[in-house]
Amino acid sequence: MCTLFDNDQSSEMRLARIAGSWLGGLNEHLIAAREFKPDITLAEAEAAWRQAERTVLNAGATLGTDNRGRPNRVILGSATAPFKVDLAGTAGRREPLLPAWYRISSAASHSTLWLVQQAATLEPDGKLSLRADPNILTAATCAVLGTFEDTVGTLGRYHGHTGTRDAVLTIQRRTVAAVELQRRWRKRMEEDLRAGT
Repeated sequence: MCTLFDNDQSSEMRLARIAGSWLGGLNEHLIAAREFKPDITLAEAEAAWRQAERTVLNAGATLGTDNRGRPNRVILGSATAPFKVDLAGTAGRREPLLPAWYRISSAASHSTLWLVQQAATLEPDGKLSLRADPNILTAATCAVLGTFEDTVGTLGRYHGHTGTRDAVLTIQRRTVAAVELQRRWRKRMEEDLRAGT
C-alpha cells in the first residue's frame, strides 16, 4: 500500500504500481490455479487475469515481459512498475530491530506456508499447538508494527494530516517496547534454563 501512495512518486508511477499490484496478485492466482486443481480453479483465474489485463491496456498502459515472454511489469508513460513488491528495498530503508523482521515480513507478504509451519506443530492427538518462540513472536509483532508505521506515515503525508508525525512516533515507541519485552523474556528463559541445569 505504501508504494501506491508514495508522495515522492509521480501520478503515473502510482497508477502503474496499482496496476502492477493488481496484475501481480492475479498472476500468482494463475500460477497457483495451474498447480492446484486446475479443472476447478483455472478457468476463473484466467478470466480474472484477462479482465484485469484488458482494463490496464485500455487505460493506456503496456505490459513488459521477462526473457521468456511472460508479463512481469506495467509501463505507463515514463513509469515502470514490476508486479512483485520490492520488500528488500523497503526493509533497507528502515532500521530493522531484529534480523528476523525481513524474513517474517517477506514470508507474510508472499503467504508462505513454511512460516506458519515453523510456528506451529501437531500434537500426538492431532491438535494444533503454537510454539512460543520469543524471536518469532517478536519479529512478527515488529513486522505488523512496521507495517502500521509505514502505512500511517505514507497515508498521513499523502492526505496532509498534521498529526502524522506524532502517530508514527507512537507506533515506534510501541515497537521499542515490544523489543524490550522480548529481551526481558529471553533473559528470563536463560535464567530458568540455568536454574534447571
